[in-house]
Amino acid sequence: MHILNIFKKLAVTSRTEAALYAIRIELFGMDEVEFAPILLSNSNVEGFVSSGGFNPDPEVYSAGFIVSNLFFDDMESGSGNWTFGEESDGSAWMWDFGCCSSGTRMLYGWDGQTNSDSHAAMVADVTLPGGSQPFLHFDHSFEFDRPNKEGDWLEYSTNGGSSWSDAGSFFDDKRYYTGTIGGSGSNPNPSHQAFIGDSHGYVPSRYDLSSLVVQDVRFGWRMRIDNAAARDLSWVVDDVQIYTCNHALFFPLVDK
Repeated sequence: MHILNIFKKLAVTSRTEAALYAIRIELFGMDEVEFAPILLSNSNVEGFVSSGGFNPDPEVYSAGFIVSNLFFDDMESGSGNWTFGEESDGSAWMWDFGCCSSGTRMLYGWDGQTNSDSHAAMVADVTLPGGSQPFLHFDHSFEFDRPNKEGDWLEYSTNGGSSWSDAGSFFDDKRYYTGTIGGSGSNPNPSHQAFIGDSHGYVPSRYDLSSLVVQDVRFGWRMRIDNAAARDLSWVVDDVQIYTCNHALFFPLVDK
């Protein structure tokens, strides 16, 4: 069956998902495939959320606070806010559709069964105002070769992207790095803390940027994959938000 007909019949929303269904149809036939549980069969235009208690509550901020966005991208308007680059072996990143936290678009780092050390990074700095409480929040989903052959991590730059540092020390809430990349295989980033394994759907991560106030900062999502068999998902990132969060002011009502 042609891959476009799979899109129509099963209402799948990603090229990866359709390709996986095509393989299963070849092996088992269409009747069986319609009920075959595969990872991306849970994805749709409303988001990819799994059950089982794996995912922390995706709260961005608490009640009683005023939030002001400094940067927000839900990926629906194109990839103009992003640059895709490589540290070595070619970039695995793209702006794609399918397995999204919201809407129909996301950033996708694909494990293409080849070595790659690459990133998706913001093209411009965001100035973090003095006296504010800034945060970074994003939604993401990942699945890599187990147990720890591959992984991804968040980086930041305060010099316009000339150099980058791991942002793990700014982690504040929700999903933190799940382990360290192993030293075996062809991955040249051994022992680096990273998101590894399987997130079991979209998870939020929040970072406290208060130590970077009055600076210009940008962020990059870095992924290191090896040349082993490709996984189903790799890394998808959506709904990236940099914002300040301050206490709301309450004034008592006075009866005259």
